[in-house]
This record gives sequence, structure tokens and C-alpha cells, in this order.
Amino acid sequence: MTEVQNASFAGNSTGNLNNDGMYASKGEWIYYRSFSLAGGLYKVKKDGTEKTKLMDGFPGYINIAGDYLYYSDGWKLTKAKIDGTEKQVLANSAFHVHVTDQYIFYTNIGPQDGFIYRMNLDGTGKIQLNNDHASQIVVSGKSLYYTSYYNKLIKIDIHGNSKIKLLEGRFINELNIEGDWLYFNYNQKLYKMKTDGSKLTMLSNDNARYINVSDGWIYYSDHSKKKNLVRIKTDGTERQELNQIKSFYIHLIDHYVFFHDLSKMVKVDINDIVKEGRKIN
Repeated sequence: MTEVQNASFAGNSTGNLNNDGMYASKGEWIYYRSFSLAGGLYKVKKDGTEKTKLMDGFPGYINIAGDYLYYSDGWKLTKAKIDGTEKQVLANSAFHVHVTDQYIFYTNIGPQDGFIYRMNLDGTGKIQLNNDHASQIVVSGKSLYYTSYYNKLIKIDIHGNSKIKLLEGRFINELNIEGDWLYFNYNQKLYKMKTDGSKLTMLSNDNARYINVSDGWIYYSDHSKKKNLVRIKTDGTERQELNQIKSFYIHLIDHYVFFHDLSKMVKVDINDIVKEGRKIN
């Protein structure tokens, strides 16, 4: 698994960000929000050593670009040095924060209902990109994809032009991208579709939630059954149940899977599971 899924997508992977972006990585370090009541932003080496608290708060949508962190805390778009210093608020309302090597994209108003904005990395040049409400966004290259009211999938360019409705249905959510394919939950089943709107393909009858895609595998919580952690190849083959416990907020960093089991965040080495043929208890 790679740290990012698109060369221009500098901040974090789309799958991690659309699972609330509570884990991100740079080099040998993982940056994450604590699920304790006290909260806090921490960093820890990928081998689990040198855990260090960087700041207080309850950050989400964590992105890393260069030597800076970008995140939403108290729903305020915040920028800070990667060591946790020099915090500054760039916008007073920000959800679904996605950072590229040039821009910050985010929605305002609420996590399921807002317009899409773009600004420069220093907080200047803020513009509104759309006039319909966005429930979830994905940025890839020069294109931006979003769901509106969870029943339309729309594509625009990163300047807000060339709007195309790619798909409409009762329920469209859990949006991910890898290469030139979009992966998502469509009417409570797992689908993929080319980024130009062609080749809509059902991959599984599973009601896949908290979807995260990397290196040819789709990871998700199967809400049609036990809400347990499942993975399947991006062509719909080799479905594997990885555990039998409720698994939410699925994040992927290198060969590690992080998920919340209703009480804590669990870290799992996927290589060990596959090698041993076991399931996470």
C-alpha cells in the first residue's frame, strides 16, 4: 500500500480522507488523532516506537503537504507546522479537506451538506467551485468528483468548470479512486466505474461501507452482514473476510490496516493475516 494514490494528491489517500482522515503518513512516521477522551494529535514511527504528542485538539481530515499539516479541528480548517507549532486557522468551517501539491479543497456548512471551496496552500485565493450541495469529494489530477445529496455522482475540473453528471441513484457514497476507476457504494452494493462515467460494473452484493482502496484491493465494512472487515480484488474476485468483529473508519498505510471496533482503533499487519491465513479476532 502506498502513502498516496495519485501523484498530485499530496495530502493523504482518498480512502483515508473519506474515512474522516484520522491517520496520515510521511516517511517513517504516522500522524494520527487519538480516540481518547482527551484527544490530541500524535506521531509515531511505523514500527510503533517514539510516540510523541504534537498538540491538543480533535483533528480530522489530516493531510500532510511538505512541512505542513492541514486538517479540520472544531470544524475549522487549520494549518500547522509538521511539529505542531505555528497553528493558523484558514477557514471557520471545513469538512472533507483534501490537499494537493497546489490547492486545498474542502466543503463548508456540514459533513453531509455544503459547497466545495478551493484555496491556495497559504490560505489565499479562496473561490467557490459549485452551487449544489456536496456530500463527499475526491480529487484526482485536474478533476474533482463529488456526490450530491448521496444520489448523484458529479465530475468537475479543479476550477469548477466542465460539470458532468456521471451517475444517479437512490444511494451513492463511500467514494474512492485508484487509477482511472472510481469505487463506491451504489444502491447498497459495491460498484466501480471509469472516471469518464463508462463501464459501470457491480463487484459485489455486499453493502460496502467505509471503503478504502489500495494496490488492487478494496477494503470495506460489510454492512449487509456483520459489519466485519472484508477485502476483495478490484475486479471483484478473491473476496476474503479478515475478521468477525464490527470494523469502522478503515485506514490504510503501507501494509497496515487501521479500523475502529467500537471501543478503540486497531492496527493490523495485513501481510501477517494473509501469510498465516488467519482472521483478526
